Amino acid sequence: MDQADFERVMALVEDGMTPAQRLAVGALAEAANAKDAVRTALAVREARMEKDRTCPSCAKAALVRHGSDRNGLGRFRCLGCGGTCTALTGTPLARIFRRDLLVPFLKATLERKSLAKTADELGVCVPTVLAWRHLVLAMPAAERKALLGGIVEADETFFTESRKGSKGPAPGHAPRPSRHRGSGALLRGLSKEQVPVATALDREGGIVEAVLDGRSSAEIRRALSPSLEEGSVLCSDGLPAYRDLAAFRRCVHRVVAPQHPTPAAKAAGLSRGRKGALGLGRVNSFHEALKTGLNRIFRGVSTKFLANYAALERLVRQGVDSLGLLGRLLA
Repeated sequence: MDQADFERVMALVEDGMTPAQRLAVGALAEAANAKDAVRTALAVREARMEKDRTCPSCAKAALVRHGSDRNGLGRFRCLGCGGTCTALTGTPLARIFRRDLLVPFLKATLERKSLAKTADELGVCVPTVLAWRHLVLAMPAAERKALLGGIVEADETFFTESRKGSKGPAPGHAPRPSRHRGSGALLRGLSKEQVPVATALDREGGIVEAVLDGRSSAEIRRALSPSLEEGSVLCSDGLPAYRDLAAFRRCVHRVVAPQHPTPAAKAAGLSRGRKGALGLGRVNSFHEALKTGLNRIFRGVSTKFLANYAALERLVRQGVDSLGLLGRLLA
């Protein structure tokens, strides 16, 4: 389009269109920008593969051009192992063929929209959206955790074990009666029916979350110690596992005791704040948002996918947008 045609289109948008037509043009422009973003990211990754010629299967520098796939993406053949690959091979997006829907889908995922609403907006079926969601979220859940330093808050929250979608008992678990959503665990208090999720975060935006098998010192050390910088100030409740974690990482440990107000103090009105710079407000806020998302927005998730949704809450908390997530998935 030359400059004269562009100016005529701009004049039509400004004076010759109804509000509904302007919204339609804006949606079309947004969809075109999303397609261009995907094409640009794939072109960059394809150029990188053509330069270093490293095969994602055998890691040999023996890739040569070998035509293109049905969607026009360049294909490579490895002279070492004989296999073929594209720029998407080895990424979570390799099995998503509707690449024109990638950016809108990632945007809907980060906005924590339901499966039905996302499927309706994209024009695909609900099982497709569910499969795409777990393909995308599996990588943030498994990626290397951030390094936390300074003042670090650590705590754990609990979710009732859910085997939704499973057929028969889980491996290593005894059979139990089916439980309706929202009915809670059969045993009182903390038990083997509660799945702990440990979270640690610092004041710089770093967040580490992990689904645990239990609350033992070994479990919490395995999940959090690689991400805890030596010399940090670790704030936690009175669980001895965090004291052991701080000693193992040579950190200063501070116990944040819960408040136990008297009836007179309750009647006089309590301040929700706590004096001092140390507390557990940030990690408790993360747990509240996580529980709101899993229990109210997504209506409960299976325990085997709990780590994926915890990673999604981390991405939302850190302000990652759809293009940023696309870049991480193709990195």
